[in-house]
Amino acid sequence: MRSRPIIALFLVFGLAMLLVRPPEVIRLQERIGVAWLVENDHLIAARWAALAMRLQNDPVGITNYHALSWHRAVPNGGQVRKQASLAADAAWRRTGRRGVGAAYWNLAMFHIKYGRKRARSDRNTTGWLKLAARSGVAEARLLLDAGDGEFDRIKTLIGMGDPGAMATFASSLNRASGRAEYIAALRAAAEAGHVASMTRLGLALFQQSSSDPDIREWFERAARAGQTTAAARLGACYANGHDFCGGERNLALAEKWYELAVGPHILYQAPPLTVDTQFAIRIGTMARWVVKPHNISEHATEALVKVRAERAALEEPS
Repeated sequence: MRSRPIIALFLVFGLAMLLVRPPEVIRLQERIGVAWLVENDHLIAARWAALAMRLQNDPVGITNYHALSWHRAVPNGGQVRKQASLAADAAWRRTGRRGVGAAYWNLAMFHIKYGRKRARSDRNTTGWLKLAARSGVAEARLLLDAGDGEFDRIKTLIGMGDPGAMATFASSLNRASGRAEYIAALRAAAEAGHVASMTRLGLALFQQSSSDPDIREWFERAARAGQTTAAARLGACYANGHDFCGGERNLALAEKWYELAVGPHILYQAPPLTVDTQFAIRIGTMARWVVKPHNISEHATEALVKVRAERAALEEPS
């Protein structure tokens, strides 16, 4: 019976901690959210960030909540992504003024336009990077020291391991350099996780040699991540018995990959997220899908019908 007052005391203390919300509790919530982010559970991480944001108006929690909300909205494109971008932009301007350097960094990443030479975009990027550097973001100073042109900054981001920057650099090499350098840049972006670069690498390797086994590997990795162009290539490979799939037809696998090629299509890939010493989330650059699914769904649907009809005919007793 004596334990009841102690339990009650702990309950009162816990309730007071939730209501008063001292900084130590806020930091704990942010660490928990970051831990879930490391485990790749962005939804739970967003819930912890929302808790820190709503109960205490915590600037790091606000920064993280909008980073995660925007990150989840990116693959959808359209109005969903636009609304998340506008909300994040407004929130990061406020939290940057409250001392969160990651917020200014995120705004700078919003304005890096795939290495294109646009004076207005470059000025915006420079302005946000300067504010981020003043707030203690060392990487922002590195980008500023790289020069005024966005493409110089893209090269610096490559050194930081940014997949979107790697993909942008590979795109610039498509016509401006030798084939070997272009494939090497694509491979770096693909290995860093940029899905469209996986598809482009498979296509580039196929142009060199249709029997290269790496073609199938990169197409499969891209297709499993939602790149329908790669899935359609695999479907055609197995339906026709091309070399890079072993040189023999396999209608079951052709049907499997054509089903993925029908859709749904993922037009954009969200950039990677990192966490700084404040437990604030930073976004990376976002390269466009460079292999767009033009008419892939229609062609894959037609091919799928033919493959299924052929499989049914082969399975009928003679």
